[in-house]
Amino acid sequence: MATLSHGCDRAAQALSFLQRLNFSAPANLERAECPSCRKWVRLYCARCVRSVVELPEPLSLTLQVMILRHPKEAAAKSSATPLSLLSPDIQVREWGPHCVDQTWEPGTWLAFPSEDATDASSVDWAEVTGLVLVDSRWKHAKAVVDDPKLQLRTLPAMKLGPESSVRSCFWRSATEKLDLEGLLSTAECLHWLLKLRQRSQGLEVRCSDPVLNAQLYSNRAHAYWRAARASLQLDLCRNGIDFCEAGLEQAPGDADLQKLRAACAEKLAGQQQRRRAQEAAANRDFNADEAMAVQDKVTGLNEQLSRLKSTLSSKQRQRVRLELTQQTIESTPEDAKLYRGIGRCFLLGERQEMLDEMKGTMNNIDEELPKMQKASQELEKRKDDAEKELREMIAAFRQQADRSAATAA
Repeated sequence: MATLSHGCDRAAQALSFLQRLNFSAPANLERAECPSCRKWVRLYCARCVRSVVELPEPLSLTLQVMILRHPKEAAAKSSATPLSLLSPDIQVREWGPHCVDQTWEPGTWLAFPSEDATDASSVDWAEVTGLVLVDSRWKHAKAVVDDPKLQLRTLPAMKLGPESSVRSCFWRSATEKLDLEGLLSTAECLHWLLKLRQRSQGLEVRCSDPVLNAQLYSNRAHAYWRAARASLQLDLCRNGIDFCEAGLEQAPGDADLQKLRAACAEKLAGQQQRRRAQEAAANRDFNADEAMAVQDKVTGLNEQLSRLKSTLSSKQRQRVRLELTQQTIESTPEDAKLYRGIGRCFLLGERQEMLDEMKGTMNNIDEELPKMQKASQELEKRKDDAEKELREMIAAFRQQADRSAATAA
């Protein structure tokens, strides 16, 4: 084994993690020569996606998995890169302007925690024929999901629930710095999804062994967990707590049920606090000045939201124009003269300089768009809260007028 320098602490930690793994077949952790590019690598070559150790039999997942890797996610550091070596059902592609228009087969789901995403444990996995995952940093993920060519927003989305909120085993600097539960790598995310799929299909297995059937169909703790999870999504937190307690009677100490019960209790406390605030607001006397101030706030937020949406649309149009211009320049002959417009003039420019400038501008837009979309969502929420407050004031005005009329009578 090559001796590591004193400063390579991170590499030493990664190698230590590999040495602790239990491989299904004897694996050589020494560096070996890639048969394609002749580069010396450990386990596999990220450039050629070729293994330098003996692999087990390919896995059959019985569903197709497409992983879209952002170009800023280095292939050598990505957990998704070697997955295609383990199963022919997994494809890893780099996302970028070269991606062609994509059509998805029925039954394909996007694994992404969007607002309308369904909890993966509640998905009917019998209807799922394919999965799409995004391999990138969070700040780049939405650029991939929002790509109009891929049409990922048209796919039904699923997300992992509390059962996946565990410490990541994938060695990387992000988890070392943040130390957050649930910050999983792409490979770990796929592992949890397949685990939930296997659990769901296991409950539907029919076999001749009555003992095994009893274990599969009488797993009441898991049934209570599913019922509690559904109750939490429907805001029936009290019912969710009851289901969790019933499940804990069947399986005392079950970590998933305990975690779900805590989530239901936290959400129930928030609901009760909001209900008390609404009751207090209903009994409060308001005046016209307060209502005018809230109305001005709503108007201001509407104007800010309108300007932000206009800027967002402008950036998206600029991104499309730059991409089309880049494709046009790349398709022109090398000896063709290219001009750029500056005001009312056209000046001769260098091809590579233009392409580099456009690429830099598109990268900046890709980084700005998620921030602007997040700001738009926050403004939308603030506007909705202000409008709700204004409606409550109007309702209070009416109640106040009714009380005054009843007193006068």
